[in-house]
Amino acid sequence: MRVTCCAHAVPGKWNVEGLQSAACVCLEWAAKLMNGGRRFPASFLAEAGRAHPGANGVLFYPYLTGDSAPHWNRDAKGMFLGLTLAHTRLDMVSAIMAGVSMQTREILDVFTSLGLPVRDVRLTGGCSGIEEWSRMQANLYGRPVSVLETPQASIMGAAILAATGLLAFPSVPAAARHMVRLRETYAPDADRTAQYQALYRRYCGVRERFDNSSLFGLIAARR
Repeated sequence: MRVTCCAHAVPGKWNVEGLQSAACVCLEWAAKLMNGGRRFPASFLAEAGRAHPGANGVLFYPYLTGDSAPHWNRDAKGMFLGLTLAHTRLDMVSAIMAGVSMQTREILDVFTSLGLPVRDVRLTGGCSGIEEWSRMQANLYGRPVSVLETPQASIMGAAILAATGLLAFPSVPAAARHMVRLRETYAPDADRTAQYQALYRRYCGVRERFDNSSLFGLIAARR
């Protein structure tokens, strides 16, 4: 019940998915609040991605629309924890990047616990263009991650199915092998990976305490 499973477009295959309700939209939300509604400059996002793991003690939980995989708690609410007067918006944006990525790490850990090997991690969508966020994820997951030449995976998937339907390729896997190309692969850094492992354990420990205490339910009950 932690992840979903449905029939794949390829006969005999299955799609196992861990849905995140809010990922890159967390950055859009932050930009509205902290940058006058304008997107954060690329240089600022790069700096946030390069920041020391832990955002100077700030943790972010990306439950802005509830918590989906792998916990499925509709009462959960987004949180910044550990804020002080000394923290800056750079710390907060760095914490957002890490928080979104740590929820992804939780999902990857579920796949591993189910005996489903994660051989490749490929990042898609608009935020896959933020190089330092991709490097952060490689360190947090402890495995290489790649970005695609065409980052919009949904559009690419539709094109693959269309090309197969038009008999341009004999099968969906053949079309994917021909049409999907990697642009860049980022390898984890051993020192940074160790730092992110410690941060991930702290992130999970805090979340477990919130779940066990039913605090999210209390917050929802007071609306």
